[in-house]
Order: sequence, then structure tokens, then C-alpha cells
Amino acid sequence: MLPPAPHLAPPALLKLPAWNSYPHNVAERAIRPTVLLRKTSLGSQSERGSRFVERMHTASATLRRTGRSLHNFVVGIAHAVHAGQPAPRLLG
Repeated sequence: MLPPAPHLAPPALLKLPAWNSYPHNVAERAIRPTVLLRKTSLGSQSERGSRFVERMHTASATLRRTGRSLHNFVVGIAHAVHAGQPAPRLLG
């Protein structure tokens, strides 16, 4: 049996429509910084550290999408804890 000719395109039935790739690209781009950091930093050394990194990345992505600053949010949390007040809300 001969191998398929490399110059022939795959049948149109095997190609995904363009609208199907858009949501995947958005989702993949959203998690890409987190995945790259995990790969280059060798991950976390503990379960507690893993939870911290997950929460910081979630907060960062949420704040970025709402146009807020992660730095200001974390500083607000520190001030609230020091003053014995409730922490600022991530949503709303």
C-alpha cells in the first residue's frame, strides 16, 4: 500500500469550521500565562502553595477582565486585615 500523497489536501469533511475554533482560542489564551508560569517555575512545592497560585491567577484574570488592578486589590486586602474590616470583594 502506498502512503498518501503529501500534496493532496485533506477532505473538507475533516476540517473544522472557523466558528468552532474561536471559543477555544479565547479560552486557551486566557490560561496560557498560567500554564507557562507553571512550566517554567517547576510548579509549587506544597498543596498550600498550589492553592495560593491558583487563587492569585484566578484573581488576576478576573480583575484584568474587569479593568481593576491586582496590586490595588491585594493592598486593599492587607489594609482590611490590618484594620479588622472585611476584605474587598473580587466580584462586584
